[in-house]
Amino acid sequence: MGLVLRARILLIIGLILTVGCSPKVIKMDPATKESLNRARQITLIHYKPSAFEVPPNQMGMMFGVIGAAVAGLAAESRGQQMVQQYDLRDPILHVKERFAARVLSDFANIKLTDISEPFKDDDIDDMKEKFVEGNILDFQTIRWGVVGQPFSGNSYIKYQGRVRLIDVHNASVLWQGVCDLEDRDLYTMPDSTERNSSEGNILRAKFENLGGQCLERLISQFSAVDPAE
Repeated sequence: MGLVLRARILLIIGLILTVGCSPKVIKMDPATKESLNRARQITLIHYKPSAFEVPPNQMGMMFGVIGAAVAGLAAESRGQQMVQQYDLRDPILHVKERFAARVLSDFANIKLTDISEPFKDDDIDDMKEKFVEGNILDFQTIRWGVVGQPFSGNSYIKYQGRVRLIDVHNASVLWQGVCDLEDRDLYTMPDSTERNSSEGNILRAKFENLGGQCLERLISQFSAVDPAE
């Protein structure tokens, strides 16, 4: 893929995320809620998180499309390095560990199967080939990272997660919960040469806190049954 083409794709993706093409909450209807009393099997899965975002290099953004491409690629690499260097944990794992136990504790007949290896693809139709019975709760980080305005030294933490209850047999989403959260405590992103353990501690604590907030929001959404028409 050419550098200019990739730059355009990166810019389009950024615009889509900024404008807000985000997943929406799908409330559970009473019939689905009642069907959980008869459910026997729910499989818990999760996906590899989206790329960890960091603000692009400001100097690169000043030089048109090529500069934006270089800045975008550099930011992608810096994001990967930060995850590894700071040992940042995907917040959706915190949600997955606690969500089912909290919301399904009243359904004594349900057997939970937790698959620890992350999936790559969240296409529901493809799940028919992997799962033959029961429902699925799938957990996914849609967006996470450090977000900053161009030409600004200040940044803040962004996290967006999604959970779905899926009927694999009918390839349908029975319920979808979404959390879209920010930590607006502004701080200056360090240069790669300035990173230290205290910065990692700050980021880990912030994402752990957002993971806890996300869990509570998703539990509340799961409990909100859509009124019968």
